[in-house]
Amino acid sequence: MKRMRPAIALGLATGLGVAAVTAAAQSTTPAQSANPPLLTGTNPINNSAVRNVNRNQPFRQFFLTGARPAFSRLSLGAPGRRQTASYNTNIEFNDNYDLREDSLGNALIWNNILGYGIERRSLTDEFTFDGLVNVRATDLPTFGNDVEADDWRFNLGYLRVVGDNSLDFDVRYQNVDVAFFNPLSDLDINGDFDDTFGQGRRESMRGNFGASLNQNGPVSFDLVGYLSRVNFYDTTDPSLNDRDRADIAADFGFALSPILKLTAGGFYGRRTEDDADDLDSTHRRLNFGMDGLVNQRMRLRAWVGYSEVDTKRNSGDKFQSGYVGGFNVTVAQKNGDFRFGASSRYDENGLRLDTTVGKSLNWDSGSLDGNIGVSGTDTTDLRLIGDLAYTYNLKNGQFWADFAQITGVDQNGDNVINTALDLGYRQAVNSVSSFNIGVGGALQRYDSSGKTEKDRFNLTAAYNHALTRDWSLNTGYRYRLRDTEAQDRAQSNAVFLGLGRNWQSDL
Repeated sequence: MKRMRPAIALGLATGLGVAAVTAAAQSTTPAQSANPPLLTGTNPINNSAVRNVNRNQPFRQFFLTGARPAFSRLSLGAPGRRQTASYNTNIEFNDNYDLREDSLGNALIWNNILGYGIERRSLTDEFTFDGLVNVRATDLPTFGNDVEADDWRFNLGYLRVVGDNSLDFDVRYQNVDVAFFNPLSDLDINGDFDDTFGQGRRESMRGNFGASLNQNGPVSFDLVGYLSRVNFYDTTDPSLNDRDRADIAADFGFALSPILKLTAGGFYGRRTEDDADDLDSTHRRLNFGMDGLVNQRMRLRAWVGYSEVDTKRNSGDKFQSGYVGGFNVTVAQKNGDFRFGASSRYDENGLRLDTTVGKSLNWDSGSLDGNIGVSGTDTTDLRLIGDLAYTYNLKNGQFWADFAQITGVDQNGDNVINTALDLGYRQAVNSVSSFNIGVGGALQRYDSSGKTEKDRFNLTAAYNHALTRDWSLNTGYRYRLRDTEAQDRAQSNAVFLGLGRNWQSDL
């Protein structure tokens, strides 16, 4: 921390100096200028631990966590209120329900899922809440019959925008039996997943928050953060450990002109894990930069900073520190934009460099937004990194693909590459029936040899038929795979038949 004090002093002096220049220039800056104004979201926050607030920063790795919303949302910007309730029941026959290496036998599972959602939108804010609980009746091999209210989930979100000020947060909670938990539904911010199996319960709480103040004014402020906590109870797998993570980044912006802004801010993050090694890692960074328009189409952002990563374990401590920096160029185009960026960052194992190029496209029948690049250190090979979000609308259907590959350091201090993929296809057969196919997968690999890789894969194919205006029938097949180098492959096959009922009211 002593090394940070000169940088803090320099930052305060720089901030006061810029503020003075800004105040002097404010009286000569017209309220309406012919020059294009600075875009919002200007913070050069180069850390994958903070959510992707602005996807025009391809050098900052990100990952979109969690599944798609359980309830449909109102059209953006359309004021209104809506309540939604649902009941879905299905019978499932599964030959390896908890993905063991050697299946215990066939299981019969009856799921009864009760859901409720509410959302309210006005011209300035929106509030959303939805939750569900699964009342599951089971006839399991070895364990026998049981009925339990299982798999509790709650989602809460809020957004408020007034002028050039905004505030938002979202919180997600889940408590589920490990034997019935789908790890692909709860990837963390770095794309990592819990390779769960056996018995016990898993509880997770995740949250994002952000605030932007006075974005078009002479002095602006931005704040983003990420919180996560995962707890396990009565598990039979010793590799499942409680862990916590908190990350927060803040930046001040000082407008020198309608097209140029200076930035100054910092980042603080902490990770802990309750295992035999008792991980306790702290990351601190200060950064200073600029954000400006080169011309009507091109935007340039650049920053430099100083970073420290202090990691403590029972097996030993590590300390990494040094100067970091990066830049990002965005060029607006007719139907999207083009991006290029490079940056450096410190983690527990030292300095890492990232370089990416990105492109976004929008057309009548779909959209594409993606980045691709490389990431590496002086002790590891270059690894591909990137992300992709693609949607294509057919005449009577839709196809989508989401992909991300991220480099980082796991809880044991090993360099890791996390990859995740989500593919989906939905097709209407006629006015009352449709079918859909979903493929999901996640893979964790290591730069060092001798480390156990892990991967998960799910495939679901389902047919849906509307019986009445409110009731629908669905049936299908589900395949799941769990594979690690340390254990034999585990897989399951399931067939299901179910009924669903939805209620909706506009308040």
